[in-house]
Amino acid sequence: MIRKIFSLAYLTVKKHIFTFGFISLSIIFFLIPFWCSYLQGDGTAEGKFKVFVTYSFLLSSIILITVNIAFSCVSISDELKKKTMFLLDSKPLKRGQVILGKWIGFLFLNFLLILSFLLSMSLFSVFLSKKIKSNFKEEKNIFLTYAQISPYSFISGEEEKSKLKKRETYAIPPGGKITWNFKGIKNVSSDIYLTFKFYTSKKEEKEITGYWLIGNPSMEKPVEVLTEFSQNEVHRLKIPSECVSKKGQLQITYMNIDPENISVLFNKEKFKIRYPWKNYWDNLLRSGFNLLLVTGFISAMGIFFSAIVST
Repeated sequence: MIRKIFSLAYLTVKKHIFTFGFISLSIIFFLIPFWCSYLQGDGTAEGKFKVFVTYSFLLSSIILITVNIAFSCVSISDELKKKTMFLLDSKPLKRGQVILGKWIGFLFLNFLLILSFLLSMSLFSVFLSKKIKSNFKEEKNIFLTYAQISPYSFISGEEEKSKLKKRETYAIPPGGKITWNFKGIKNVSSDIYLTFKFYTSKKEEKEITGYWLIGNPSMEKPVEVLTEFSQNEVHRLKIPSECVSKKGQLQITYMNIDPENISVLFNKEKFKIRYPWKNYWDNLLRSGFNLLLVTGFISAMGIFFSAIVST
């Protein structure tokens, strides 16, 4: 029984692996990271690399899932309807053996396509990292992946909290302040950053003066930071590791002390704490394995239901 199943899996792979369609798909999966490496992102090194990885996996996942649905359904249904299902040792296979053998064959084909994609991702990741380092001199290690946390609560003395929650920005009027609370920071190191983007009513480009208090509820005195940042750009503020409590709590207060008395609006989507979490290469292999699981499940469903409804 096992030999028949693997024989059918071998015949399935042999039938498709040297076809024009499979070779074309392999080339497309290899070229996807190349195409995505030219995307710009939000203008930062992390943004460019994140867009590269995100769109590469998004495009490959869509294509791979679509191909699996089509081929897994058509392959077995055509053979069953035309009564051309493979015969091994001159004996017909049971329906369950056909389903399992076909699925193993398609799983191996998926593995080869994903392997082609991961190989290309590795090559163009190295290529893109060198390109990023030449354009962003301050970037040391683009392969250090970060987890992101948004504030779970905030305190503003100028507006009702319910009204402020409905907005897409955190608005701080002249002389006003706002406090954000974070929790769940698991990896306390020297590479913790606050990323943010803000706007003002001023159209011209100018640096806005801000005063920050960084600490946690257990600290006696928070760390004071004075900054001057330009609007409409993504900025990164280094967070001292001692400001994060042992429980992973962090409290950040911003005071609008700009001398020109203008309101500052922080973009909620861009306002996040980022800290190192795992490694890019580990995440790449894990994502490839997860993609194989998803496509394996989809092809199994396609083969199973095609075998059930076909006569």
